[in-house]
Amino acid sequence: MRPNQRRSLFWLAIIVLMVGTLTWVQYESAKRHEKELAASSRKLRNVYIITASGLQPSHLSSYLYQHIQTPAIDFFAADGVRFTNAFSTSPESLSAHLSLLTGLYPFRKSMKDTLDYAYDLTSNQFTNFVSLPQWFHNQGYHTTAFLADPELRQPSFFLNLFDEVFTGDTVQPFWEKGYSGYMIYGMARDWVQAHQSEPQFLVLNFGEPARPFQPPSPYDRHYEAHPYDGEIAGLDEQIGLFLNLLKTSGLYEQSIVLLTAPYGENVDGVTHQGSLSDDTLHIPLIIAAPGLLPNHQIYETQVSLVDIFPTILRLMGKKPVEGLDGIPLFQKGSDEQFGHEVIFGETRFAHLFRMPSVYFARSEKYKLISGEQNEIFHNFPPDSSTDSLEAQNAEKSLIAKMKQAGVKVLPPTVKTPDVDLSSLLELSTVQARRGYPILAMDLLQSFEDQLVSTPFFQKRLGELAMLAGDTESAIEHFKTAYHACAHPEVLFDLIQARIQSQQFADASDLLRKYFSLVRLPSYYDNSISGSISIGLGEDEKGLQSFNRSLLQNPRFIEAYLKRAQAFAKLKETGRAVSDYRQAIQYAPRDEVAYKELAVLLVGDSKQKDAIPYLRKLLELKPKDYITMLQLAQIEAGLGNLDEAKKLSEEVLLHSDEDDLKAGAKAIIAQ
Repeated sequence: MRPNQRRSLFWLAIIVLMVGTLTWVQYESAKRHEKELAASSRKLRNVYIITASGLQPSHLSSYLYQHIQTPAIDFFAADGVRFTNAFSTSPESLSAHLSLLTGLYPFRKSMKDTLDYAYDLTSNQFTNFVSLPQWFHNQGYHTTAFLADPELRQPSFFLNLFDEVFTGDTVQPFWEKGYSGYMIYGMARDWVQAHQSEPQFLVLNFGEPARPFQPPSPYDRHYEAHPYDGEIAGLDEQIGLFLNLLKTSGLYEQSIVLLTAPYGENVDGVTHQGSLSDDTLHIPLIIAAPGLLPNHQIYETQVSLVDIFPTILRLMGKKPVEGLDGIPLFQKGSDEQFGHEVIFGETRFAHLFRMPSVYFARSEKYKLISGEQNEIFHNFPPDSSTDSLEAQNAEKSLIAKMKQAGVKVLPPTVKTPDVDLSSLLELSTVQARRGYPILAMDLLQSFEDQLVSTPFFQKRLGELAMLAGDTESAIEHFKTAYHACAHPEVLFDLIQARIQSQQFADASDLLRKYFSLVRLPSYYDNSISGSISIGLGEDEKGLQSFNRSLLQNPRFIEAYLKRAQAFAKLKETGRAVSDYRQAIQYAPRDEVAYKELAVLLVGDSKQKDAIPYLRKLLELKPKDYITMLQLAQIEAGLGNLDEAKKLSEEVLLHSDEDDLKAGAKAIIAQ
């Protein structure tokens, strides 16, 4: 063999050896990666679902919006998979959240029955179904939900699904968010840290960005002309704090974290209620699962909220639940993007007035809305009308798909009322929010002849009457609503109205009936029970109920205030003061706590101790001349005449009350 041939064979052998070595290394690396994925799946124990009511993806910088920076959400999207064509199943928050938690469209039998109970108030029977939190509970997880959206304020209902549910720390009007964004983060932080030793399933619902748009500082100044974007910037900050908490706690790497929304808020002045526009239905969806999902991936397939349940189970390495409408969006070992040719949904808003649902079916190119009449829309640009031959064929195809999916396509003879129900309800809410509940009632009642009087309609009139201080009318409206449906939520309102009217014996009878209708009493329920017992003179029983309420929610301001009042009645001043201070700690802008604590301290001859609380009350209500005169009298009694006269002159100058002016003159004359 020639030398050249020997050298060639030598190098050929080297190359073969190198290729073989490289192939073996790749094989071992693949095996190791597969083992790591399996181990990661076994370790994966925490699931955190973040929903933001009203969040449109078109206003996030990670979705290429140019007028706002959302760095926390951007970094989160870089950690996982971002879906550009995710859609809600409903513009109503409760329906959309239930689709997320069950993997079912709202028109399915179990969902329809549940929404008849929880949304329409037309049924008083809760229907059992399989949900994500129940599935995780059965696996030994601690399941909790913090829900800020007022459309989700049904703690007794959600206790059917979660181990713990928190919907607010004070009793709020029907339109108010249960929590601000920073409160949601603060509670989530405390909960995550307290339960680190056990597997966690947590749902965080932020009430932003939703109407009315009121960004927190400093975003209220930075986005004064665009308050919707300001609320998103504030939301982004709180989400960033939560994600940082998971990372610094070492939990992020062993978790599935998901961000989405139940609906997108319409920014142009049209309420999301009942709207099936793409502005409302198009939602963000970002999923991160370190070690299981790739980073910085964009999926463009059409997906739905119903896909979240089966996707989480697939990522957990668990068998799918049968009968779901959703599909897993990832397949192990595959880069294929999974999605739906057609997705479906429904708005039940008209159900509140005993009118039929409106359904939609959406393909990649067209959307069909089946209501008073069938309407076909082109998706590019969104919701643009079209009557082309292609669109007509698409309409026929989508109607067939709807029927195949079990949607009851409405006949064209179905009529809806002339009045725009969503705008009517929104306008009445605006009037109530501005402090005119009587005007809000008059507005609704002016259309009563065009609307069927439903449990929801009567319940809303009762809520407005309570805000107006007309408990007698409120009781009548709640009774009418309850006789129509015997629903526990309406019964709860009736109990509150009876308590407000000092009708404690009647309230006690109704409470027994209420407890027979709910599976587990919430912290609201136990606090109401305590108020009734105290009203009946059963002080010890009442204190036990308040204690149970605060065990369920240690931040529940209402229970602290009611228990403080009970302690004050029993002359246990020290314990009453402690409860008032606890309420102030959790709600530093709660006027009632400051006022009642100051009155208690003055009555206990501790005028000097009452001064800081009266001054804080004046910070919150600068034109509270009753408190101003009370503070002047205390300062005068303590010998601080200059301060007393200064306060009295302010009362004399601005108050219209003759009694207050006379008191101020008496102090100035000293």
